[in-house]
Amino acid sequence: QVLITTRPAINLDSLATSTSTADRDSAVIRTLTRDPLMQWSGGILYRGAAVIALHAAHHSERGSPQSCQRGLIDGASLRMILSDADLHQQHNPEHDIARLMYELLEQLRCESLAPDDLPGVKQNMANHFLQWAREFADSGLTETNVGVLIFTVALTSWSRLTRQPIADDFSDLMESTRAAMSTELGHIFVDLVQAREEQARFIAPSLALANWVARAVATVESTAGASQRKVSRRNGFS
Repeated sequence: QVLITTRPAINLDSLATSTSTADRDSAVIRTLTRDPLMQWSGGILYRGAAVIALHAAHHSERGSPQSCQRGLIDGASLRMILSDADLHQQHNPEHDIARLMYELLEQLRCESLAPDDLPGVKQNMANHFLQWAREFADSGLTETNVGVLIFTVALTSWSRLTRQPIADDFSDLMESTRAAMSTELGHIFVDLVQAREEQARFIAPSLALANWVARAVATVESTAGASQRKVSRRNGFS
């Protein structure tokens, strides 16, 4: 992993005024990653001619406002330099829901490590995640047991790792679910935060949370019928 806190100062603002949107987005990625082969085109991240897959749930929606799109680009850049893809893949769960939650947690870990001297990057990523959360909530998915479970775990993970507050209306949606799962998951969230600077240490609590979510979703689906099963296939959990 590359420690970006030791890099020279980066002036991202100058890129925004000197290039087109597409060129600027590619320039931002190349600047953050220090990789001249990186580019962003048509909502797809490339290294040379190879497509770099973006699997995290909040990276699945590419048609968001430009400020949120910048957050996606910033987050993808941090993932490239702060995450060992081979190590991540070695522990990838087989279960669909567990795998997608594991993917989300690793992305959030990387986003939480954005250096303090890049406040714009931090704000862009927060805007992007919260836009995804708003769309998830507005879709009505939080009115189902599976939907509110996924929403609550995702928002709680994001808030704990990035130290960002959760909006009051989101907290109201999550209140009962968060209270119900606090006893089982409280220590896991503590472990995630404590291990966030070391990917190898982060894997164990990440898998514990991902597998817990998969079991919880299976339990809900086994008793709730087919209507609940559709929730985990939307908004990036597909």
